[in-house]
Amino acid sequence: MKTRGRGRGAQQNEGMGLALKRVARVIGHFVSDGLLDLKYCGAFLGGSVRPSPKAPGAFATESTYYSVLAHIFRTVPLGKGDILVDVGCGKGRVLLWAVRHGYQNKMIGIEVNERIAAGTRRRMSSHPNMEIRTLDIRQYLPKEGSYFYLYNPFEREVVAAFKKRLMQVRGERTTTIVYYNPQYIDLFLGDPHWEVTVQRLPLPFLEDMRLAVIRSR
Repeated sequence: MKTRGRGRGAQQNEGMGLALKRVARVIGHFVSDGLLDLKYCGAFLGGSVRPSPKAPGAFATESTYYSVLAHIFRTVPLGKGDILVDVGCGKGRVLLWAVRHGYQNKMIGIEVNERIAAGTRRRMSSHPNMEIRTLDIRQYLPKEGSYFYLYNPFEREVVAAFKKRLMQVRGERTTTIVYYNPQYIDLFLGDPHWEVTVQRLPLPFLEDMRLAVIRSR
Protein backbone atom coordinates (compact mmCIF):
# COMPACT_ATOMS: atom_id res chain seq x y z
CA MET A 1 0.00 0.00 0.00
CA LYS A 2 2.77 2.40 0.89
CA THR A 3 4.58 1.59 -2.34
CA ARG A 4 1.45 2.36 -4.36
CA GLY A 5 1.03 5.58 -2.40
CA ARG A 6 4.54 6.68 -3.22
CA GLY A 7 3.87 5.80 -6.87
CA ARG A 8 0.81 8.03 -6.96
CA GLY A 9 2.76 10.81 -5.31
CA ALA A 10 5.54 10.52 -7.86
CA GLN A 11 3.02 10.66 -10.71
CA GLN A 12 1.38 13.74 -9.21
CA ASN A 13 4.77 15.44 -8.81
CA GLU A 14 5.68 14.54 -12.39
CA GLY A 15 2.38 15.93 -13.65
CA MET A 16 2.89 19.15 -11.70
CA GLY A 17 6.41 19.42 -13.06
CA LEU A 18 5.19 19.08 -16.65
CA ALA A 19 2.47 21.68 -16.02
CA LEU A 20 5.02 24.13 -14.61
CA LYS A 21 7.30 23.57 -17.61
CA ARG A 22 4.40 24.27 -19.94
CA VAL A 23 3.55 27.50 -18.08
CA ALA A 24 7.19 28.54 -18.26
CA ARG A 25 7.24 27.92 -22.02
CA VAL A 26 4.08 29.99 -22.52
CA ILE A 27 5.50 32.86 -20.48
CA GLY A 28 8.76 32.65 -22.41
CA HIS A 29 6.97 32.84 -25.75
CA PHE A 30 4.76 35.68 -24.50
CA VAL A 31 7.82 37.72 -23.54
CA SER A 32 9.85 36.92 -26.65
CA ASP A 33 6.88 37.72 -28.89
CA GLY A 34 6.40 41.03 -27.11
CA LEU A 35 10.03 41.92 -27.75
CA LEU A 36 9.60 41.10 -31.44
CA ASP A 37 6.47 43.28 -31.55
CA LEU A 38 8.45 46.19 -30.13
CA LYS A 39 11.28 45.60 -32.59
CA TYR A 40 9.02 45.37 -35.63
CA CYS A 41 6.44 48.08 -34.95
CA GLY A 42 7.21 49.72 -31.60
CA ALA A 43 4.11 48.43 -29.81
CA PHE A 44 3.04 45.34 -27.90
CA LEU A 45 0.55 43.31 -29.95
CA GLY A 46 -0.20 40.54 -27.46
CA GLY A 47 -2.71 40.28 -24.65
CA SER A 48 -6.47 40.02 -24.77
CA VAL A 49 -9.00 42.79 -25.43
CA ARG A 50 -12.64 42.31 -24.53
CA PRO A 51 -15.04 42.38 -27.49
CA SER A 52 -16.98 45.49 -28.27
CA PRO A 53 -20.64 45.41 -27.15
CA LYS A 54 -21.42 46.61 -30.67
CA ALA A 55 -20.06 43.34 -32.06
CA PRO A 56 -22.35 40.51 -30.94
CA GLY A 57 -20.89 37.09 -31.60
CA ALA A 58 -17.26 38.24 -31.47
CA PHE A 59 -14.83 36.79 -28.95
CA ALA A 60 -12.07 38.70 -27.17
CA THR A 61 -9.22 39.83 -29.42
CA GLU A 62 -6.07 37.74 -28.98
CA SER A 63 -2.81 37.52 -30.91
CA THR A 64 -1.26 34.38 -32.38
CA TYR A 65 2.22 33.41 -31.20
CA TYR A 66 4.96 33.99 -33.76
CA SER A 67 6.04 30.34 -33.48
CA VAL A 68 2.50 29.31 -34.44
CA LEU A 69 2.52 31.70 -37.39
CA ALA A 70 5.85 30.27 -38.56
CA HIS A 71 4.36 26.76 -38.49
CA ILE A 72 1.13 27.83 -40.19
CA PHE A 73 2.73 29.68 -43.09
CA ARG A 74 5.29 26.92 -43.53
CA THR A 75 2.49 24.32 -43.64
CA VAL A 76 0.15 26.42 -45.80
CA PRO A 77 2.35 28.85 -47.74
CA LEU A 78 0.98 32.01 -49.25
CA GLY A 79 0.96 31.82 -53.03
CA LYS A 80 2.44 34.49 -55.28
CA GLY A 81 -1.00 35.67 -56.29
CA ASP A 82 -2.76 35.29 -52.93
CA ILE A 83 -4.55 38.15 -51.22
CA LEU A 84 -4.32 37.54 -47.47
CA VAL A 85 -7.37 38.46 -45.40
CA ASP A 86 -7.02 38.28 -41.62
CA VAL A 87 -10.58 37.92 -40.32
CA GLY A 88 -10.56 39.41 -36.84
CA CYS A 89 -7.09 40.91 -37.25
CA GLY A 90 -7.00 42.53 -33.82
CA LYS A 91 -3.71 44.37 -33.30
CA GLY A 92 -2.26 43.09 -36.57
CA ARG A 93 0.39 40.52 -35.65
CA VAL A 94 -0.49 38.14 -38.50
CA LEU A 95 -0.21 40.91 -41.09
CA LEU A 96 2.99 42.17 -39.51
CA TRP A 97 4.52 38.67 -39.62
CA ALA A 98 3.65 38.32 -43.31
CA VAL A 99 5.10 41.66 -44.35
CA ARG A 100 8.23 41.12 -42.25
CA HIS A 101 8.77 37.85 -44.12
CA GLY A 102 8.67 39.45 -47.53
CA TYR A 103 5.02 39.14 -48.50
CA GLN A 104 4.36 42.07 -50.85
CA ASN A 105 0.86 41.37 -52.14
CA LYS A 106 -2.13 43.26 -50.87
CA MET A 107 -3.24 42.29 -47.36
CA ILE A 108 -6.53 43.12 -45.67
CA GLY A 109 -7.21 43.04 -41.97
CA ILE A 110 -10.84 42.94 -40.89
CA GLU A 111 -11.64 44.10 -37.36
CA VAL A 112 -15.16 44.83 -36.11
CA ASN A 113 -13.95 46.83 -33.07
CA GLU A 114 -13.24 50.31 -34.41
CA ARG A 115 -11.04 51.31 -31.47
CA ILE A 116 -8.73 48.35 -32.07
CA ALA A 117 -8.88 48.80 -35.84
CA ALA A 118 -7.88 52.46 -35.57
CA GLY A 119 -4.79 51.59 -33.54
CA THR A 120 -3.80 48.82 -35.95
CA ARG A 121 -4.35 51.11 -38.92
CA ARG A 122 -2.07 53.73 -37.36
CA ARG A 123 0.70 51.26 -36.47
CA MET A 124 0.70 49.64 -39.92
CA SER A 125 0.47 52.89 -41.90
CA SER A 126 4.05 52.52 -43.15
CA HIS A 127 3.11 49.40 -45.11
CA PRO A 128 1.32 50.50 -48.30
CA ASN A 129 0.19 46.95 -49.18
CA MET A 130 -1.71 46.61 -45.90
CA GLU A 131 -5.28 47.81 -45.36
CA ILE A 132 -7.33 47.64 -42.16
CA ARG A 133 -11.10 47.69 -42.60
CA THR A 134 -13.76 47.98 -39.93
CA LEU A 135 -16.42 45.56 -41.13
CA ASP A 136 -19.02 43.07 -40.03
CA ILE A 137 -18.20 39.92 -42.00
CA ARG A 138 -21.82 38.82 -41.84
CA GLN A 139 -22.56 41.63 -44.27
CA TYR A 140 -19.33 42.10 -46.21
CA LEU A 141 -16.19 40.22 -47.25
CA PRO A 142 -13.50 41.40 -49.70
CA LYS A 143 -14.16 39.80 -53.08
CA GLU A 144 -10.45 39.78 -53.89
CA GLY A 145 -9.48 37.63 -50.89
CA SER A 146 -8.06 34.17 -51.60
CA TYR A 147 -6.34 33.20 -48.31
CA PHE A 148 -8.39 33.76 -45.15
CA TYR A 149 -6.92 33.46 -41.66
CA LEU A 150 -9.09 33.03 -38.56
CA TYR A 151 -8.04 32.53 -34.94
CA ASN A 152 -11.41 31.40 -33.59
CA PRO A 153 -12.71 34.99 -33.65
CA PHE A 154 -16.46 34.36 -33.57
CA GLU A 155 -19.26 32.34 -32.12
CA ARG A 156 -20.87 29.60 -34.17
CA GLU A 157 -23.58 31.73 -35.79
CA VAL A 158 -21.05 34.26 -37.09
CA VAL A 159 -18.73 31.54 -38.47
CA ALA A 160 -21.73 30.10 -40.31
CA ALA A 161 -22.49 33.57 -41.69
CA PHE A 162 -18.83 33.97 -42.73
CA LYS A 163 -18.99 30.69 -44.65
CA LYS A 164 -22.22 31.71 -46.37
CA ARG A 165 -20.88 35.13 -47.32
CA LEU A 166 -17.62 33.64 -48.62
CA MET A 167 -19.55 31.27 -50.86
CA GLN A 168 -21.34 34.29 -52.31
CA VAL A 169 -18.28 36.39 -53.10
CA ARG A 170 -15.49 33.96 -54.06
CA GLY A 171 -16.90 32.92 -57.44
CA GLU A 172 -14.67 30.39 -59.20
CA ARG A 173 -11.52 31.54 -57.42
CA THR A 174 -9.53 28.95 -55.48
CA THR A 175 -9.86 29.80 -51.80
CA THR A 176 -7.97 28.68 -48.70
CA ILE A 177 -9.12 29.14 -45.11
CA VAL A 178 -6.67 28.65 -42.26
CA TYR A 179 -8.75 28.21 -39.11
CA TYR A 180 -6.64 28.15 -35.94
CA ASN A 181 -8.36 26.71 -32.85
CA PRO A 182 -11.30 25.63 -35.05
CA GLN A 183 -14.13 25.37 -32.54
CA TYR A 184 -16.81 25.18 -35.24
CA ILE A 185 -15.04 23.16 -37.92
CA ASP A 186 -18.11 20.91 -38.15
CA LEU A 187 -19.72 23.67 -40.22
CA PHE A 188 -17.31 22.77 -43.04
CA LEU A 189 -16.96 19.02 -42.53
CA GLY A 190 -19.09 17.06 -44.97
CA ASP A 191 -19.73 20.09 -47.19
CA PRO A 192 -18.90 19.05 -50.79
CA HIS A 193 -17.66 22.56 -51.60
CA TRP A 194 -14.74 22.29 -49.16
CA GLU A 195 -11.88 19.91 -48.47
CA VAL A 196 -10.90 19.91 -44.78
CA THR A 197 -7.82 18.65 -42.97
CA VAL A 198 -7.24 19.05 -39.23
CA GLN A 199 -3.96 18.64 -37.37
CA ARG A 200 -2.63 19.21 -33.88
CA LEU A 201 0.12 21.76 -33.55
CA PRO A 202 3.53 20.12 -33.11
CA LEU A 203 4.52 22.66 -30.46
CA PRO A 204 5.22 21.46 -26.91
CA PHE A 205 3.41 24.31 -25.19
CA LEU A 206 0.34 24.15 -27.45
CA GLU A 207 -0.03 20.43 -28.08
CA ASP A 208 -3.77 20.58 -27.38
CA MET A 209 -4.43 23.21 -30.06
CA ARG A 210 -5.65 22.27 -33.53
CA LEU A 211 -5.27 23.82 -36.95
CA ALA A 212 -7.80 23.31 -39.75
CA VAL A 213 -6.92 23.90 -43.38
CA ILE A 214 -10.00 24.33 -45.54
CA ARG A 215 -9.67 24.50 -49.34
CA SER A 216 -12.32 25.06 -51.97
CA ARG A 217 -13.01 22.13 -54.28
